[in-house]
Amino acid sequence: MKYNVVGGEMSHKEINAYMDMLHKKYPLQSVADELAGFSNPTGEWIWSLYGAEDETLYFYDYFCYAAYNAQTSTTRNYPIMISRHLFDQIPATDIRRAWWLDPAGYEGQFNTNTMKASSTSNNLTKYGRSYAADVRGHELLTTHLIFAYMNMKISNNVQPGIGHMCLMRSSEMLLIEAEAQYQLHNESAVRDLLMELNVTSKRDPAYTCTATGDALMEQIKLYRGIELWAEGFNWFDLKRWGDSISRKTYANGGNWMSSYAVSFGPNEKNNWTWCIPRNETDYNKGITSTSND
Repeated sequence: MKYNVVGGEMSHKEINAYMDMLHKKYPLQSVADELAGFSNPTGEWIWSLYGAEDETLYFYDYFCYAAYNAQTSTTRNYPIMISRHLFDQIPATDIRRAWWLDPAGYEGQFNTNTMKASSTSNNLTKYGRSYAADVRGHELLTTHLIFAYMNMKISNNVQPGIGHMCLMRSSEMLLIEAEAQYQLHNESAVRDLLMELNVTSKRDPAYTCTATGDALMEQIKLYRGIELWAEGFNWFDLKRWGDSISRKTYANGGNWMSSYAVSFGPNEKNNWTWCIPRNETDYNKGITSTSND
């Protein structure tokens, strides 16, 4: 059997050989690299965008919005946060929990609608500042507001938002392979790959996987959500799976503001379609406005 891939066709055997090559050439990064801020290439990175002070996008850079230590007004006032629903599924033994500010023990010190610390001097704020500096390695400005579940995964190298942006790395390739093996009904191969991602890499030495069927696919989805958080895949994943976005309030197990607590699937709204900008259809003779239909 042949499979359509970019550039032509490959057999199942050829695909396996290609994946073996990737495993050897781009081995999964160490725990230290996992916790280093995702702003400098490691041996796991396959493709990235070069970031330097003389080639900056200034306040339009990814890191101006994603890096927890960015000094932009957006990040200081509205840092990105992980879904509480996803965070609560991460085992306590998983080193990736360190990527976010866990508010356990600080209940009552943040607004459960916005997740913002209720005081700029309460214990949650003090903890968040010390966690950023002592654990994650970057001090925050006094104007940085602290939020429960705020991002501590991604940092920048130089202000306002300079860093190397990872586009493709071998953890993603491993998870793609796991999903492909699941579709081929090779469940033992899926479990082996998930064990490699979590146990062999030491990201969660206590992880075990005995799941089968739909539960095994849920494990793939869960670890794509955890491992690849804020790296730009969730929208495409949900479209591919036909899964809905489900945003819940704090009272319902999430951490979304009540005004944004909605659920909708990829077959709703505009079918989650990126429309071609009007400037393109106005000035590019090769594209017409009907291309968005």
